[in-house]
Amino acid sequence: MSEEGKSKIKGSASEKEDLFELADKIALDAVWQTDLTSGKTTVSRNTCSLLGHPSNSIDNEDNSHQWFLSQVHPKDARKVKAAVLRHWKHRTPFKLDFRFLGKDGKYRWLEARGQATWDNEEKPVHFAGHLSDIHERKLEAETIQLRESRLNEAESLVNAGNWELDLVTNKLHWSPRIFSIFEIDPQEFNASSETFFTVVHPEDRDAVRKTYLNSVKNHNLYAINHRLLMPDGRIKYVEEHGHTVYDSEGSPLRTLGTVQDITEREAARQELQQLNEKLETLVEARTLGLNDARIKLERINSELEGRVRERTLKLETANQFLQMSEQRFRILFEGMRDGLALCDPSMRLSLCNKEFERLTGYTRKEMEGTNLLEKLVHPEDHARLIKNNAKRLAGEKVNHNYEFRWIRKDGETRFIDGSFDTVYFEDKLIGIQGICRDITDRRLADVELRKLNEDLELRVKERTRDLEEARDSAMAANHAKSEFLSRVSHELRTPLNGIIGFSKLLQMSNLAERAEKNVNLIHKSGKHLLDLINDMLDISRIESGSVDFSFTLININELLNEIIGLVGPMSDERKISVSLDNKVEEKLEWKADHKRLRQIFWNLASNGIKYNRVGGDLTFRAETRDEKWLRISVIDTGLGIPKSKMHRLFSPFDRLDMECEQSEISGTGLGLPMSKSLVEAMGGKILVESEEGKGSSFIIEFDLTAEMT
Repeated sequence: MSEEGKSKIKGSASEKEDLFELADKIALDAVWQTDLTSGKTTVSRNTCSLLGHPSNSIDNEDNSHQWFLSQVHPKDARKVKAAVLRHWKHRTPFKLDFRFLGKDGKYRWLEARGQATWDNEEKPVHFAGHLSDIHERKLEAETIQLRESRLNEAESLVNAGNWELDLVTNKLHWSPRIFSIFEIDPQEFNASSETFFTVVHPEDRDAVRKTYLNSVKNHNLYAINHRLLMPDGRIKYVEEHGHTVYDSEGSPLRTLGTVQDITEREAARQELQQLNEKLETLVEARTLGLNDARIKLERINSELEGRVRERTLKLETANQFLQMSEQRFRILFEGMRDGLALCDPSMRLSLCNKEFERLTGYTRKEMEGTNLLEKLVHPEDHARLIKNNAKRLAGEKVNHNYEFRWIRKDGETRFIDGSFDTVYFEDKLIGIQGICRDITDRRLADVELRKLNEDLELRVKERTRDLEEARDSAMAANHAKSEFLSRVSHELRTPLNGIIGFSKLLQMSNLAERAEKNVNLIHKSGKHLLDLINDMLDISRIESGSVDFSFTLININELLNEIIGLVGPMSDERKISVSLDNKVEEKLEWKADHKRLRQIFWNLASNGIKYNRVGGDLTFRAETRDEKWLRISVIDTGLGIPKSKMHRLFSPFDRLDMECEQSEISGTGLGLPMSKSLVEAMGGKILVESEEGKGSSFIIEFDLTAEMT
């Protein structure tokens, strides 16, 4: 280095020493500077008191730098050296926290800030800065962190979070648990009213907004259950409580509240409701004679629902606002409807809430420092819980939830549903937390319900057996009736054919006018009676299961055109316009019995013409539904069918027209019942839609995917 450069450095050093003396006089923290050329380190007057060491251990110019590093906590020494070298090399800001060993053998937290100066060759020549004692602030931060951790753990236990809305700045704060409940990434979304209402179910948004605004306006607490709509379409249920704080003039300052995820509780309630509905439907479907049992079951369901509501009320969490982390934790902890206890690893109680005191009968003072397993747990369950706790402390995977018995202070044994988990802080096991719920009433209710269900099942089986016997008797009687009708009909057809034949021959003869009318009446009456007998035979065969079907591939378009051709003369006589509205492919085919289909559509079409108004319309419409069902409709513009008579529509021999102005229309009253039986025998179904004064639609549906043999 040139003499000029050395001269500048000396001048600069002299100036820095003057500045250092001035800073030493006015500084509250320790001030230091090091001449990196000579290695000399100078410290301020209050450095010794700050570091807790006598001045002779610091003022030694030869070893003060090395001595200082030797007093830094071993875990922080490398960090300090790295920060210094990084500052010298890259000129990054020098600021860090570290622990320093005092004369009393205890480490204290210090904060160092420094700045180096460099020569023309970019080499550091001076390094100066100050030290601040941040030990108390550091401990306070760790305490706050611990309290926040406990609060988060408590919120996690009840799956609830807290929030605070500053009504002056309109800033909203959410705890991490609320982000988790709403399934929102805090890195991508800021907590805001807009973000909140995007998650609330659209149908609940007005109710939530109105409830909150009424609470602010009326200066009272509010509570509301509502739904959340997740991005994937899932529905979650939450219970929200809130309270607004006002200034001395009554103006709102901020609102604090809690949000608890009650999806599982709501799902359990809905599942119980569905189970009750299914059970009631089953009982009603099997027999109407079990009214007494149904009333008893409804009473039991009512009692169960009352117990569920009572239990639900016990799960409501504290809705008091929280000003500080410790206060928030305490309110949430004491407001729990379940018993909460915090123990050391050996299960000695350190803290519990009032509900835990109520469940055990002991006060907190009576239990503090005692082993809860030995004091409370029933002797028969003691070994199992001791074993589970030992496995948990050893880091083994165990079931955290189990049921056991404990003995209260008054000697009463209660059934408890417990959940226990280990608590860590900075990877160190600090204790065990437990949640306890008294399920004695539920256990007793389960036993009672199980007995009632067994009794009900026995009664249902007995009633089912009686109904099956009655069904078999009815089927036997129906079969005998069908057999009788079949034989009688066969016996009647022979003489009827003779009457029709001879009347036809007489019609071909030259008869007097009156005789000809009588012969025509005989012939017409005979054919009507023969049609009636044929329909009765078909009904009898269908009911007895003796109808044979011949399934072949049938083209829809061709079949409907064939039917339109058959009813043409009848429609022309009444001036009825018949049309086809075919919405399926013209080549569409499916397997069915052609003869029976023609018989079915002939019956429907002839009815649509006979009961239509003169000059009306009759439409055949074919379409497919869900690419599975073939739907064929026969639509007329007649008088329609009154709703009061719809239930009689498919009853044999029941002609609804006998009670109206169309009673002169001929018919047997067997066409629709026979058509319905044939459709169902071929795996289809028949539906009716009718509006009085406008007409009727008879709809037949067949499953195109069904295998017909």
